[in-house]
Amino acid sequence: MSRKQSFPADRRAVSVTITHVLTIGITTILISGLLIGTGTLLDSQKDRATYDEKSTIGDRLAGEITAVDQAAQQESDGEITVRTEHPRRLSGGQYFVTLIDDCKVWEGSGTNPDRYCLELESGQTDSVEVPLVIESDVDTGSPVQGGEIWIHHDGDNLELRNDRP
Repeated sequence: MSRKQSFPADRRAVSVTITHVLTIGITTILISGLLIGTGTLLDSQKDRATYDEKSTIGDRLAGEITAVDQAAQQESDGEITVRTEHPRRLSGGQYFVTLIDDCKVWEGSGTNPDRYCLELESGQTDSVEVPLVIESDVDTGSPVQGGEIWIHHDGDNLELRNDRP
């Protein structure tokens, strides 16, 4: 006589398996959220660092341009050329410096009638404008790449170049 054996209805192993699957799933979701959140935070920190670097370089270059302008005003022939060296890249990207006369920085201020500025641009962040307080006229227009920058004052006009004038 053969009797068919049946197993009792024991479902304890199923609940352990479901617990492990749910724990792994929740852990994966939490780790993914942390990675996405820190990635966004790192991108915003990189943008902030690039902006701060442009501001610092712009302030240094504005000081050098002001010194050249003051020296040119005191010279009899007024022709001066100065070579400056700044970083070539900012946080992984190139940047360009332009002398401009239509500055947002001077809006609403009557302190400088010429209202010249240095504009530093890169692809990562917004451009930075640094005001210039100078007495000379400025050749505005073509941007120069960061790195080696020549400040040239020919007696009347001041210009920035990437090569020696």
